[in-house]
Amino acid sequence: MKRLAAIAAVAQRSHGEGIPLRAQVLVYPMLDDRTALRADHAGRGRFTWTPASNLFGWTCYLGRRPRASDAPEYAAPARREDLRGLPPAWIGVG
Repeated sequence: MKRLAAIAAVAQRSHGEGIPLRAQVLVYPMLDDRTALRADHAGRGRFTWTPASNLFGWTCYLGRRPRASDAPEYAAPARREDLRGLPPAWIGVG
């Protein structure tokens, strides 16, 4: 899980340091730690990746529970406000 979030973060960090990338390939990525804060899941996540799994995954990755106010830099790629200049991304989900 940690590696999947890190792949998008590497693209953002590379961009910030002026290292060009052609593309990103993200397969089932963890992009937004704020998804672990949702109380209403409308019945989703009952089989494999449950809301409890999501919270556990983000807590392990961040080293603390997720919070709405912030996340460590590059840890949650979806928190980036300006995506201009980043390479195109293919995101695979089921």
